[in-house]
Amino acid sequence: MRKRLCAAMLGQRGYNDDASAGHAGATANLKLTFHLDHSAGADQRRNQIAGRPPPAMAVSFKKENKAFENWLRSRCKVVEADLAYKHKRMRKSAFVFLRATYFRWAKRIETICPELKNAPRVLCVGDIHTENFGTWRDAQGRLVWGVNDFDEAAHMPYAFDLVRLAASASLAPNLRVGKKRAAAAILTGYRTGLRAPRPTLLDEHQTRLRPFVVITDPEREKFWREVARYPQARPPGRVRRSLKKSLPAGAMHVCFASRVKGGGSLGRARYVAIAEWNGGHILREAKAIVPSAWDWAHDTGHTRLRFLELSSGRFRSPDPFLTA
Repeated sequence: MRKRLCAAMLGQRGYNDDASAGHAGATANLKLTFHLDHSAGADQRRNQIAGRPPPAMAVSFKKENKAFENWLRSRCKVVEADLAYKHKRMRKSAFVFLRATYFRWAKRIETICPELKNAPRVLCVGDIHTENFGTWRDAQGRLVWGVNDFDEAAHMPYAFDLVRLAASASLAPNLRVGKKRAAAAILTGYRTGLRAPRPTLLDEHQTRLRPFVVITDPEREKFWREVARYPQARPPGRVRRSLKKSLPAGAMHVCFASRVKGGGSLGRARYVAIAEWNGGHILREAKAIVPSAWDWAHDTGHTRLRFLELSSGRFRSPDPFLTA
């Protein structure tokens, strides 16, 4: 079944300061269409959208994957065991493959959707997908929902963010609504965000979302069990000092561990500081960050990290613990 997503203009709440000025008008006459195709080439088209190679392209993908991972090794110390785990996870489903291979998407999307490559360029999330949203507490303790991973932020045609979000929705497991309905809802939200951009505050604006983000007691217990199993580690000196500095005064019994988490970021080191403070445990995490895979794919030469620029935009209420 082919999902004709090249014509997709899906959206979310406005997340870019340049968005309303840069392309509000451009979205007026655009819509998402899911063109269902049962022809012999349908599977190939589906694989293209997901970034997943059909058999004839397997060699090309392996070559591209190797090139990207070699580039990654030149930018940070790679945890080879985590990279091998990433390769194993990529076989799990098309959705997991999409999450794990943003570099492939960045390299191929202009060929797959050439009609969108001249859309206005803004600072985009890049690796946007349905699991790239979450909650945090802002500096005033308000519960905020929104995009929470900006590792791949880069300047690109804004439409590619929307197509990728649409592709992830079409591949997401256990989607409780139809694909067209999901697309329409996201498009409505995107346009609303352009007209009146603001953070999504769950105690005030979108209280209906609160039941979906409540953590149950079994989930809390599972989290702390996982923390207890984190293997001890000794982070590099600079990372260790930064983690300690992020802890509040009076934090005691600080220990460090490593953590395996993520999709596309698997292979980059993650370290966790675990400490006792005011009668309970607190955690801080540090993750290696490198320039966006978009810049690798397009050989832009850019090395500046943009994730704080996007995550702290004036229409967001950022996580005060997110620093570089």
